[in-house]
Amino acid sequence: ITMKCILNIKTITLPTIGIILGPPGALKTVTINMPKGARDTFTLDNFTPKSLVSHNSNLTEEQLQENDILPKIKNKMFLVPELSPLFTNKEEDLSNTIGMIVRIADGEGYTSATGSKGVRGYEGPIMFVLLGAAVDIPRKIHRMLSRLGPKLYFFRLSAANDDEDTILQAIQNDNYNDKTQKIKKALFDYLEYFESCPNMELDPESGIPKIRWDSTKSISNQIEAQNIIIKLSVL
Repeated sequence: ITMKCILNIKTITLPTIGIILGPPGALKTVTINMPKGARDTFTLDNFTPKSLVSHNSNLTEEQLQENDILPKIKNKMFLVPELSPLFTNKEEDLSNTIGMIVRIADGEGYTSATGSKGVRGYEGPIMFVLLGAAVDIPRKIHRMLSRLGPKLYFFRLSAANDDEDTILQAIQNDNYNDKTQKIKKALFDYLEYFESCPNMELDPESGIPKIRWDSTKSISNQIEAQNIIIKLSVL
């Protein structure tokens, strides 16, 4: 919900990339698929960075534009349940991958050049939020990110330690599909309710209802939140 609603804040123009980390079976994929089909979402099971702006020499320019992912995720929540393949490449490929992701996270678009197709790409601003999942991130990724800046944000799930009685109860009350459908309906209802806020105005460029975040008001809990943000940014 936090990632999705970033699109509704008028003054935020930089893309946000969030990655959920957790052990297998921690319902990461279920979580990320929950908003699938909601307004302003775009979902892929996985993708390669080169598919953001393609240079396939066998395709025409029109076909390339049809295949490019970057314009498809503009002003959308990009859902990718499995990001692990992105982080398991060789060191050189990994550096290029991270570099490309960091570049599109600047929100200024992305252009690249090859011998087969010359210069191709899309100029910014390109706003989006990306939510993905992985079991873990190798140490070398964190090393690269320390050089490239804080463009990816990680949320690590705690390990589940259910006792045997809890597991037995779950087996005996096997209504998994019913539960997930109820949660999905509640989520969609919430998003519709959220976007009906009377203080929102429809953004003509993106078609998304936007609200202005007034950070100038001297409200005690807001000042506390701003101080926490400052401490985190310094950290």
